[in-house]
Amino acid sequence: MNAASLISRALREHIYLEAHGDQLHLVFDTPPPDDLMSALKENKPQVLEELHRLQNQWLERVARMLYRPAEWLLEHSIIEECDIRELWHTEPRQAAETAKTGLHWHLANH
Repeated sequence: MNAASLISRALREHIYLEAHGDQLHLVFDTPPPDDLMSALKENKPQVLEELHRLQNQWLERVARMLYRPAEWLLEHSIIEECDIRELWHTEPRQAAETAKTGLHWHLANH
């Protein structure tokens, strides 16, 4: 199973993956099945690479919806690294709308 398939399977089983540098964090209420855990361990470098790609893609989508460069969002703390790790699997439009209601957005734009 390739990295994208492993990530999709984890999400279907309500297991949220976060790439934090070279560490893979799992967030879950019910422990993952043993075969999924084994596959994630065996494919950790590829899973991390794919997660980093997906996280960056999510940030770029949020930035496009806010008409700002991704770097600007990070520099002004509108989106933080922990947001990217935790929210990459959510709808970027929702994150953009939420960002526009935050204090950092208003301070950076006024």
